[in-house]
Amino acid sequence: DVGAIPGWQGEHSSHDIRFCSVADNIDYTRTMTTREPAMTTQEAGRQAEARAENFLLKKGFSTVNRNYSWKTGEIDLIMEKKDLLVFVEVRLRQNSDYGSGADSVTYSKQTKIINTAKRYLQTSGHKWKSYRFDVVSIGKQIDWIPGAFTLD
Repeated sequence: DVGAIPGWQGEHSSHDIRFCSVADNIDYTRTMTTREPAMTTQEAGRQAEARAENFLLKKGFSTVNRNYSWKTGEIDLIMEKKDLLVFVEVRLRQNSDYGSGADSVTYSKQTKIINTAKRYLQTSGHKWKSYRFDVVSIGKQIDWIPGAFTLD
């Protein structure tokens, strides 16, 4: 509590704390701005995945799995709509100067996703007639690229 500090009086708002010294009848004033702690990359990624999932749910998809991983890699979201299974890579882009999130899905990343998807299909029972690989890029807006890449 600021009031408990001898010689200091304080006023507090959610973003600004002002301290005034009353020692020796000298008024020193300084301002300290408080900020929310920075979000970690993992937290930002989880939020982006949640936004992508909600976006696809509104498009009529259902969630099958989140963050499915195997030794070959991880798939952020696995969604379905009727007989279609969709493996979704979610990319967070806060600055579009470096391209879209979809641009950052390299051939190597695609290969990891494809191999992980093959494992998922082998162990899931193949109840879907078709599947595809989508990319959802999260930035100031949501960009959805159905069929962003294929097995070829």
